[in-house]
Parts: sequence; C-alpha cells; structure tokens
Amino acid sequence: FLDELGHFIAAIDPQNQDLGYVTMTSYVDIASTLVPACNNPTNTGFMTSAMQRHWVIDKTNLAATAVQVGLPFTNAEMGDLITASQGNANGYDDVNLIGDILLSKYHGPANVNSSALDNCFANGGNENTTLHPQTSNGNLNGVFPGIVNASYTTHTVPDFSEFWLHGASNISPLPVTLSSFAAICNESKEEVSVRWTTASEHNTSHFTVERSIDGEVWNSLGTIAAAGNSTTSLNYELIDTEARGYEAIYYRLTQFDNDGAFESFGLASAECLSNELGFELFPNPAGTEVTVLLHGEYQEGETSIHITDINGKEVKSISYSKQTGKLMTVDLRNLEPGVYLVRLMTADTNSQFVRLIKQ
Repeated sequence: FLDELGHFIAAIDPQNQDLGYVTMTSYVDIASTLVPACNNPTNTGFMTSAMQRHWVIDKTNLAATAVQVGLPFTNAEMGDLITASQGNANGYDDVNLIGDILLSKYHGPANVNSSALDNCFANGGNENTTLHPQTSNGNLNGVFPGIVNASYTTHTVPDFSEFWLHGASNISPLPVTLSSFAAICNESKEEVSVRWTTASEHNTSHFTVERSIDGEVWNSLGTIAAAGNSTTSLNYELIDTEARGYEAIYYRLTQFDNDGAFESFGLASAECLSNELGFELFPNPAGTEVTVLLHGEYQEGETSIHITDINGKEVKSISYSKQTGKLMTVDLRNLEPGVYLVRLMTADTNSQFVRLIKQ
C-alpha cells in the first residue's frame, strides 16, 4: 500500500480472503516512545521502548483466518530503537538486530489511535494487547522507487488494529491480558467453578484464587501454574467444593510474574441459592463468540436472548429450554464489530439489558 505521494505504508497478505475496504495510517514520532506496563506503570524496569514509527490498520470485512502484515521502517528509526531500548531500565527489551523486533497489537474498540499511552484501563483502554513474533524480515532498498536505507518485518495477526514494534521483552508491555473472569454455580449448587481466560501471557508464574463470604475476610482457595509466555487464548479453572449453604460467594484472582511482580483483577461472584433471573456475558468485549451464563430457573418456551444493534434492529435471537445456571455459547461471526444490546426475555415480559462489545 502506497499513499498519494508514493510512500510505502505497509503490506498485507490477506491469505485469499476478501477483507473489504482497508485503511492504513502510519505515524512517525520524533523519537521512540517509552511505554509503561499497565499493572505497574511507575516501575521503569517494566517500561518498553517502542519504535517511533507505528500504525493503525482497519478493514470492513471480518477475516476467517489469520493474515500477514509487513511493516516498513527506516534504518535510522531502527537505530533509534536500538539506542533507546539499550538505554532504558528494562533489561528485557534490548534490540541488537532486526530479528529482535516483535509486534504488539492493541485492539479496542476504545483508544485505537496514534498513542500507546492510553491503552491501559486507567487511561480508558481495555488492555487487550497481544504479542506477535516475526515471520520474516528483510531489506527494502530498491523495492519501490526512491526507497533507500529501509527494512521491514512481517507478522501473522488474527485481525487489524493498533500496531507497535519493540524489543524482545518477556515482561512487557503487559504481563497478562485477562479476557474473562467468572464464578459459575453447578447444577447441584454444591460447587462453584471459578474460570478465567487469558488472551496473552508474558513471564507469568502462577495464579492464586481467594474466596470470601462477606467481601471483607478473604481465604485462599488454591493456586494454579501459569503458562509463562503465550500469545494464544488459554483457559483456567479452579473448583470451590465448599459452596453449599451460601447465598453469595465472592472470588478474586491474582497473577504473579516470575520476577515477583503481581496484579490483582476484579471480583467475581456466584449466587448459587438465588432463583432471580438474570445473565452475564463473557468475554466482553468478545471476538467470534460470547458465552451467556444464565441464572435462575427458566421454563421451556419462556426464555429467549435477543441481540440488537445501536439502531434497535434485532440481529440475532436464541431460545432456551429449562435451564439452571447453564453456559450457552453464542456465535458472533456474522456480526460486524460494534456495540450491541443483549436482552433477556421471560414469560412475564421481565427483561434485562447487557451491553456487548463485538471486536
């Protein structure tokens, strides 16, 4: 892709897919950007130097399989990254050669822009940042007229968004990206399944889960080893076998790195003795599918889920037979990225609305 002045912006291999209308923007800062880790923003040892050239790429059609992107940069920009990465306090992000460069992809929908500094929860983002290794690299001299002293790296990605290049770091920009955390009662109401999913992990050691009856006094439920490093979705589960007799139980999750740093995530609760109708969605934001967790007692033919877009048009509906605390997976591949309202309808016209973000 070239701009109107003939500047090389980026390259895409769609893998024989129709991606629709593709837009690309290449940003060039004065110097490399020092990006803090979301879970420890003031610790300079976790900050990663990102190349001064970065990109936002978007498309109109959903991709069924991964695509490849080729990202060009000048040799001077790579030299600036080498100097910055070796001069910062993070010893894990040093760049010596082009082969050391990795790609971080931030996926919104909020704050997909020219800044890497507003992707954390504290600044309005959702921390959905994943790490992608190189598939190849090379020299661009003479590929297009006028291009000299330039190189590129290619990466396989599941979709497009905000792209940053930086050093081979195993602790930054994010130690772990959590895409869901839920506590689910089983049918007998004697156990609770505490489940969480990570979209990516970097230098993770283990997870601990604590439980509380009143939300104030916490006790350890257990520990599960983490993957260490991963750029794919991973599912974890820990069973609470002592849930009988409690109307509400609260759980909290903490992730520990190999270097001792840790991050605690939000609470999840289970109301195993409640028959109140309701539901939860996770993960949210969602990708190709979302899980609906139903609470309470549902009679056959009396319960349905309706998904409408922001204009009020119904785009999907699902009916359920008698359920109690069950998980339902809803396919979202036919929905365009955006914001939707999910509504629970019962026989007596009671309804609950939950906002769903489709990525």
